[in-house]
This record gives sequence, structure tokens and C-alpha cells, in this order.
Amino acid sequence: MAVSRKAWLVTGLVFIAAAFLAGFVPQYLKAREASRELRAAQSQLRAAGLRNELCRTMIETARDDFGTARRDLEKFFGDLAAAAKATPDPEEKARWESIGARRAVLVAKAASLDRGLVEDLQEIYGEIAPPAPAGQ
Repeated sequence: MAVSRKAWLVTGLVFIAAAFLAGFVPQYLKAREASRELRAAQSQLRAAGLRNELCRTMIETARDDFGTARRDLEKFFGDLAAAAKATPDPEEKARWESIGARRAVLVAKAASLDRGLVEDLQEIYGEIAPPAPAGQ
């Protein structure tokens, strides 16, 4: 039985498509995993930057430099709002927004030279700090 030229062409195209998919699917899965890892790293980087700003504010508050602390606090909350806007993770976004809701109270404490500001900032630091690795 003779196989027509059209059948050979269709068979060849099917094999080419199968070969393409055999190479495409693993690369697609690798790219998707790399994208997931990138988002996680960006999230950790945002949190680290926020922790650093908060630490700077705590140091200035402990030094009784409330003017600088207030300026740093304003920057912290501005960056916090930007982080909440930038994150695709709804859980992380809600966490940033709940911290951001305390802005007015903390800025008022800095303006009134309230030493209790340090404890409030330490509490926020605990909310931003990453969880301890398992087994520690």
C-alpha cells in the first residue's frame, strides 16, 4: 500500500510539532519556576529595605533625634506604601497596609517627642522580620 505524499507531510509536521513541544515544555516550566523565585527574592529585598529604614528610625529615636526620626519615619511609610502597591501577593499587601495604617499615630509620637515610639517601632520590626529558619 502506497502512502501518499500528503500523509508523509502531515506525519512529518506532527513529528516536528512533537519535537518542538518536547523542548518547549521543560523550558517553560524552568522559566515559570525562575519567575516564582524572582518574585520571592524581590519580596525579601523589599522587606529587608523596610527593616533597614525602620532600624535607622529606631536609632535616631533612641538618640533623641526626633526630627531625623520623623523624617526617616515619613520615608519608611512612603516606601511601605510603594511596597504594598508593588507586591502581587495579597497576603503581603494586607500586611504592609495594616502597618501603614499606623502612620498617623507614629508620626504624631515622633512630633511630640514620645519615647514610647521606640517600642512601637520594635513591634513593627517584628512584623516585618522574616520568620526564623526551621530548626532554630
